[in-house]
Amino acid sequence: MKMGKFGFAALALTAAFGLTACGDDSSSSPSDSGDDTVVYKTKEDLPKDCKKGDAAQVGKTKYRCNADSEWIEDVADEGSNSEGDENQTTLSEGSLPNGLVIIGHQVWAGQNLNVKEDKDGNSIGRCYKDKESYCETYGRLYTWIESMQVSSEYAEATVEPGVVKKNHQGICPDGFHIPTGNDWDNLINYVNSTKAAAGYRTKNDMSDNADVGGALLRSTTYDANDVKLWSDAEGSVPAVDAFGMMLVGSGYGRSSEDCQYDEEKEEDVCTIKWEYNNLNEEATYFTTSDEDNAADIVYFTWDAAYHHTDWHYKNELSFPVRCIMNMTAEEYVKTDEYKGLDIEINIK
Repeated sequence: MKMGKFGFAALALTAAFGLTACGDDSSSSPSDSGDDTVVYKTKEDLPKDCKKGDAAQVGKTKYRCNADSEWIEDVADEGSNSEGDENQTTLSEGSLPNGLVIIGHQVWAGQNLNVKEDKDGNSIGRCYKDKESYCETYGRLYTWIESMQVSSEYAEATVEPGVVKKNHQGICPDGFHIPTGNDWDNLINYVNSTKAAAGYRTKNDMSDNADVGGALLRSTTYDANDVKLWSDAEGSVPAVDAFGMMLVGSGYGRSSEDCQYDEEKEEDVCTIKWEYNNLNEEATYFTTSDEDNAADIVYFTWDAAYHHTDWHYKNELSFPVRCIMNMTAEEYVKTDEYKGLDIEINIK
């Protein structure tokens, strides 16, 4: 299953850390920590050509190499799996070679959707500031109507029973669906319940019940122009992307009518104008729930995540789409597709 054929955004990423060439032998020579972790004297000494799963340590800070060959602070080594119900199967988290991400019992797309046309060939969505390069990095922005693929008559009315189905596909590829509010809540609650979250709170001197969903899910990467895909707010706790979800600060689009008087027609002629805001500062996603002209959203900030109901206009605002697989993680690891990846996920 190649992500490219699904139209997920193909991120042009550079290293999260500004790695430089090693200095003299006395500063760059690694030592052995006694396990599989190699200890370096400075962060600049970390090797540039790391592979996913490589471990390293600088002082007391541990680093791991992610799927993009970037060294990031290793919070997940605190133990990313929650203990949970002993009768439940818990999978260890991480991004897969085909661009999917297993987190708890869910399988998510590892990037935002970037589909230009619906099944009927109609153009859908828009790029931030109408520039294709933004779509390639952050994914395309869609109205609720576009993402759900329902009639525009529901822009001002609640959808009728049966229009939005269980595992509603919308513009997601086959086998995936638009996440419900429960899907997002399960993700956020799971992340906040893990040992990774507990270790992160301790490390950053936060309360035991602090919501760290944003910090543990947002991307730490940079684009090809060395711009961080999610800027750190002043005084914010750092992001670590402990689960490989790579939420990027995709911002949003807002439409308005731009009306000009046409002297020949002797009437106002109106067009739709889109404005864009908050790139690299927030990630907002529509859920499948709606009421009248508004839909529920999930909103990620630099640290936390919020689920709002009946907030945002279904056809006047555009947000990214992150698809979730219909199968659970337990079901997916039994498929031939997963077995063909030639990797191993530890199951408790």
